Amino acid sequence: MPWHSCAHGTPAGRAPAAADWRPADPVRDPCREVGAALIVLEGPRRILWERRGPACWRPARLWPSPAERRGLADHIGAGRPLVVVLEELPCAVEVLPEELRRAPGPLAALARPGGDGPAAIDIPPLDWLPEPIRARGRAFAACGPELIRANPELRLSALVFEPAGDRSGPVRFAVATGGRPIRDTELALLA
Repeated sequence: MPWHSCAHGTPAGRAPAAADWRPADPVRDPCREVGAALIVLEGPRRILWERRGPACWRPARLWPSPAERRGLADHIGAGRPLVVVLEELPCAVEVLPEELRRAPGPLAALARPGGDGPAAIDIPPLDWLPEPIRARGRAFAACGPELIRANPELRLSALVFEPAGDRSGPVRFAVATGGRPIRDTELALLA
């Protein structure tokens, strides 16, 4: 089955139903669908970019949109699996001053000026999840790097999962080890 992502528009601005919540660009979007499972890459990929010319890009928006948030809430509420890969927490994405000038207001509001150099857009970590799940993800993100430092053999894998006893419900968290890139085939196995 091909990858599906979750960042897309819907006709006439209606909110997507769970059945029609489907992909735009699986290369750049942070959410992918595999069977009944969603896999979200939490980190710099949450900033979606838009091409404005041959060598001109702008940060277009922060994923998820309000419609995508409703789709995620419906997915979790239905008890379908969601795997959140914590690539980088906290996360700030550097943008050139000219890119920031072209960014929409809500995204520009998250930026820290960089003086004469690049600015940084701070991505609110896990802000799209309900608070109890968000707190569990932040806690795992905080202990994940120490777990990897204490067990260097974990770097042989691209991902380390939270212990099964630490979770309830359909949401699972994994930390990217940084030992090597995460392959699409590995993401497919998460579902």
